[in-house]
Amino acid sequence: MVSEEESDFDASVHPHWGLFKHVAVKGYQAGSLISLVAAVPILGFTTGLSLNGILKWTAVGSFLGTGFSSTLGMFKINGLQLDQVEDRVYRLHFNEGQVRVDKFSFYGASIGAVAFGAKEVSSVLKTSKLDSNSMKSIGLAVLGGAALGTVTAVVSHIVTNKGNATPSAMKKEILE
Repeated sequence: MVSEEESDFDASVHPHWGLFKHVAVKGYQAGSLISLVAAVPILGFTTGLSLNGILKWTAVGSFLGTGFSSTLGMFKINGLQLDQVEDRVYRLHFNEGQVRVDKFSFYGASIGAVAFGAKEVSSVLKTSKLDSNSMKSIGLAVLGGAALGTVTAVVSHIVTNKGNATPSAMKKEILE
């Protein structure tokens, strides 16, 4: 059943922003996942696996993914007609699988940022040394933790998804 708020959704209100936001979030999710997958073997063979190394890789990867997808998305969206953008925003808004993965991602990123940030703040406070390096390590823990939380949440969504939002169904919907 569609809620009253959902039935009042208007895809014509800032449609380019809605689609751009979607593209940026997908880039963040992809960058987080790809950087984690890349970090494990690279760090394993070079400097050795460490939590700080993985946090650094995923933090950087999430930013690169967001920047890359946002740049490409901006050019792609700019080439679309207004009705095409509005249609895509409308479909994304009502796609249960898309909404679910985005909610999982948001909550995962929030939990990861808070958990790893709190861990690092606790570590810094034990040393009683709050300087630029400790602030950098806290920021890295928050950003890397958010990226790790995102990866965990997206994988959780994929594993537990019982809906019809398979890649084939999504491709079919896009091509309609």
